[in-house]
Formats: sequence, C-alpha cells, structure tokens
Amino acid sequence: MDKGFLFSLSLFKYGLGLHGKEKNKPVSHVIGKPDEKNNSLQCPVRLIYQDGSICDIYVYLVKSASDWKVNQIEFKKEEPEESS
Repeated sequence: MDKGFLFSLSLFKYGLGLHGKEKNKPVSHVIGKPDEKNNSLQCPVRLIYQDGSICDIYVYLVKSASDWKVNQIEFKKEEPEESS
C-alpha cells in the first residue's frame, strides 16, 4: 500500500465482508490488463468466491521510487441488466 493509504485496505476488507468470520471468502482472482490513467495504473481484478460468485474491483497503482504501490481500491459499479 502507498504511504498514507492503509485505510483503503481496511475499507476494502470491510466491503468484502472480511472483517468477521463469514464463510464465503475469495478463493481465486483474475488480474486484467492495466490501463494507464493520470500517472497511475488502473488494474481490473475479478475475485472469485467459494460459492462461485464474483466481485469486480479496480486497483490503482502509483510509482513510488522503483516500486509500484497500491493507492486506491474501488469496487466496480455493476450496470443493471437490460430487460428485453
């Protein structure tokens, strides 16, 4: 995590329900191709849970010296399905 942004990790864990003893936790992930945005990288990640459900997030990375640090974690907003 980027210096000063550790609170984002706590909020992320809370948003995923990892603050308690929930049984359905992520067991796998898929990382998508990063996209450069305003001197940072936006990286899509799909989390796959034990029950087969998914959660899509974006991880934002910034360059700090020679390392990349997580600056922000954002839940992807789900678009409502169109009814036919």
